[in-house]
Amino acid sequence: MFTTRFEINVINRKTNPMQAVDFASRYTCPAIVTVPEMVAPFVAARSIRRAMFKVIVAVDLPSGGNFAMQKLRDLGPDALAADGFDILTSPRRNAKEAFNEVKSLTDFIRTANPLADVRWSLGAFDRPETDYIEHIKSVLKVPCNFLRTDHRTSYPGIKVDDHKKIVESIRKLIGVPIKVSGNVDIATYRAFENDKSIRFDLTLEQAQALIRAPQENNNEQKTQEQPPKQEKQEARQQTIDGEKVIGSLGQDVE
Repeated sequence: MFTTRFEINVINRKTNPMQAVDFASRYTCPAIVTVPEMVAPFVAARSIRRAMFKVIVAVDLPSGGNFAMQKLRDLGPDALAADGFDILTSPRRNAKEAFNEVKSLTDFIRTANPLADVRWSLGAFDRPETDYIEHIKSVLKVPCNFLRTDHRTSYPGIKVDDHKKIVESIRKLIGVPIKVSGNVDIATYRAFENDKSIRFDLTLEQAQALIRAPQENNNEQKTQEQPPKQEKQEARQQTIDGEKVIGSLGQDVE
C-alpha cells in the first residue's frame, strides 16, 4: 500500500485536524489539502510533529465561480503562504479565457513563491468534457504540478470506470501527474496502483479504510485457506463381553 501517494483532504470541518496530522505523519503522506482558514494551524501542527507533508490550500470552492485573479481575492496572508494551491477551474470558459485564467494565476503564484505547487481541479464529475478540456490544453503551455479530476472526495454513483474515463481523457492530451478524487476505495486504488504518477485525494476516513482493506482481505483469505479441523480419531471402544476394540486408526486391535 503506497501511502506516499495519499493526500489527506480536510475540507470538511468535522474532521479532527490533529488526527489528520497524525495520520499524514505516520504514513508519510505527501500533503494535506485544506480550506484557507486552516492553513496556519496545519503549518503549526506540522512543525510540532516534525512532519514533512505539504499544506495545500483549496481555492474557490465549491463552484469555481470566480474568474482568474478573483479566485485569490479573499485569501489572507497565511493562506497565500501555503505550500501549494489547488484551484477549481472556472466553468464554461472558451480556449482564450481558460488560458488567461491558467496563465495569470500561475504567474502570480510562481512570482510570490517559486516553490509553491500550482494544481488545478477540473470538476469533471458534473461538467462535460468540453467544459474542462480547454484548461487541460492550457496546461500544455503553462505547466502545473497536478491535475485533480474533481474537487470532491465523494460523489453519488462515481465508480472505477468513471475515474478511468477521466484519466484517459487527460492522458490523451498531457502527461502531467494526476490526482484521482471522489469515492476512492480499494478498487479505485488497485485500478491505478501501478501508475506512480497518480495520487489519491482522500478524507481521513477513506484513507483509514484503505489501510485496513488489505489486512482484512488477508485475514479473510487465511480463514478460507485454513483446513477444517480433523475429527478426533480417538474413539476407542472399550471391550465389552470380549468383543474387539476399534483403534484410533480404524484398525482392529486384539
